[in-house]
Amino acid sequence: MPALSTVFRWLAGDREFQEQYARAMDARATHLAEEIIEIADDSSGDAVKDPETGEVRMDAEFVARSRLKVDARKWLAARMSPRKYGDKITQEHIGGDGGPIKQEITTIELVAAPFPAGMGEEGA
Repeated sequence: MPALSTVFRWLAGDREFQEQYARAMDARATHLAEEIIEIADDSSGDAVKDPETGEVRMDAEFVARSRLKVDARKWLAARMSPRKYGDKITQEHIGGDGGPIKQEITTIELVAAPFPAGMGEEGA
């Protein structure tokens, strides 16, 4: 396996490698998304039976660990393939009452003003 610095050098100088790398990151993000579903669907360790009392209770540690695994994979997938798995942020500009934005155009007309009496252009 090449050193990380070698991979970054290849990324900086080789367009074809950049495209292959981007496809590999997208494929890896898809794999992580599939793992998220598997982890979320696995309820095998959610409940444990107390050997002494026979009481079944929720295993909070297992559930918390599963949540951590899911969150870590979501975070990583969003960074590897942000268009596909990242948070979508949109901005909308709307006018009053949810309608369109009202646009007003103001025209300013500039006119030459005469010099005050007793002042010529040389006095200005």
